[in-house]
Amino acid sequence: MAAQASAKHGPAHRARAAEGDDEMQTYQSRFVAYAKAQGVTPEAMAATRFGAGFICWINAKWSVFCAEFKRSRDYHTEQDHADFDAWLEAA
Repeated sequence: MAAQASAKHGPAHRARAAEGDDEMQTYQSRFVAYAKAQGVTPEAMAATRFGAGFICWINAKWSVFCAEFKRSRDYHTEQDHADFDAWLEAA
């Protein structure tokens, strides 16, 4: 499934594929944070057409993060990305 494949790139997060299933799916941590913010599992979100919603959500999160921590909105260092990911996971 294309939607699920695109959600699996980048920093990894391990999530159960299904209740009681030993097989693990890997999802990008930002996608996991998006699914959590929507009140669903990564698997449920991956089964939908989430593209535009995710793009709007992640852009809004970057704006809040950059304003809160006085970071550039135009350029992000590796440290900015690491700090952003930690901030998302803490939310």
